[in-house]
Amino acid sequence: MRFIREQDRKFVDMGNVKNHQMIFPVVYPAAGDLWGPVVRFDNKSLVPGGQELQNFAGSPLLVIRIMISGTATYFDTAGNRVVMHSEDALMVNAGKGALQATLHNTDETYEDDLLEIWLHMPERDSMFHFQLASFQREEGQLYPVTAPEKQSTELWRGLFGPGSVYVLEPSAEHRKVIIFLISGSLNINGRMLSYRDTVMLEADGPLTMKFDRMSEIFLIRYN
Repeated sequence: MRFIREQDRKFVDMGNVKNHQMIFPVVYPAAGDLWGPVVRFDNKSLVPGGQELQNFAGSPLLVIRIMISGTATYFDTAGNRVVMHSEDALMVNAGKGALQATLHNTDETYEDDLLEIWLHMPERDSMFHFQLASFQREEGQLYPVTAPEKQSTELWRGLFGPGSVYVLEPSAEHRKVIIFLISGSLNINGRMLSYRDTVMLEADGPLTMKFDRMSEIFLIRYN
């Protein structure tokens, strides 16, 4: 098993957006992989009433946003528009052209807490892609958040109580795993993760996840 922890964590204050960036070593996929390396892995706070404007030009990026808490309106120049609530997930493929996207915290009192991940996409799969899905909160299981059409990738989220043990069995189709600890603590095959830690794995055997307190995780599986 190859276990890749984040190399560093950087805080960037951009006014409306407070960004905790998880820094990984550059990891290139094998030839033919549908999803490439993690370009960005950010835990963001969007201030009350604030907006974040992003421009994507010519890079086939799949942008995943997980709303941990709060409410925000997303809209872009491709005509997509949606209101995101706590525990919603949103994916947009920036495509090969230009895309401008805006996220607006419509609450004037509370910050938005969200996870944002950029994944490089091969050009042949580039398209504007928009999905929204809500998370189920039943304790003790991983539940699919949403999966991109025609992509061999899975997005999961789970809530686990104290003393819980969950075994993620290996899969030939999804050997690579990214885990983000939203809250609590996590022991993966003897390695500890703390609050808001992230890890990338190349798993050729079972992953045994143990939780000693109420914990929540977000998990990506791909090949």
